[in-house]
Amino acid sequence: MSLKTSVMEFLKIDELKQNLIKLFEAKFELKKLEILEQAKPIIVDFVFGTILFVLCLITYTTFVGALGFYLGGKLLNSPALGLLFMGVLHLILLAIFYFNATAIKDKLGKEIGEKIDNIK
Repeated sequence: MSLKTSVMEFLKIDELKQNLIKLFEAKFELKKLEILEQAKPIIVDFVFGTILFVLCLITYTTFVGALGFYLGGKLLNSPALGLLFMGVLHLILLAIFYFNATAIKDKLGKEIGEKIDNIK
């Protein structure tokens, strides 16, 4: 038996190496669970916000359609003209947002940055 083998058996290097690997795996698994635990509320808020956004969008679309039909039927004597009026109104709003996109993004970025700074 060589000296190297007897020293390795005495110090149980292989067993120590296996235990060290298991320790690193356990620490990695623990860190992964901690990250998932922190991410869970963020994911829940995102999914809830997405569902709420879709429901609001459907409700908004329904009310805009109803308003278009009402305006078209009562004021313009044509539901199609009422819907066209609502479409043009929304096109104007879209143009306002599009041409002021830089200012809106800057303001949103500033406000979101302030809220993030307040969290820490």
